[in-house]
Amino acid sequence: MSTEDHPHPAPHHPVKLHRIQFDFSDKILAHLHTLQTRLKAATRGEVILKALKVLIWLEEHLHHGHTIIVKKKNGEMVQAHFPFLHDTTRTPAPPDQPQGQSSTDQPS
Repeated sequence: MSTEDHPHPAPHHPVKLHRIQFDFSDKILAHLHTLQTRLKAATRGEVILKALKVLIWLEEHLHHGHTIIVKKKNGEMVQAHFPFLHDTTRTPAPPDQPQGQSSTDQPS
């Protein structure tokens, strides 16, 4: 991982890296391979880093009560739902981030 991959790297300071291991089913590994091809990623690790960045962005917006809107090919705008995520508006923000406002209109 380079400093470009770190969300908030300190200038001119090396980023400490941590090796982790995943156990994936054949089905998930096939999805990972498909994503690697579609994203033209050099490695599966690069796909996972990109996925984590998307999840961080998504969670930050949901945590602050934002709504994610998807524009379909036909121009219709629909609210995106993420049933695999819990309601992040009710959990405290990390210590280095400001507290978000709770929202009662967030999807569960």
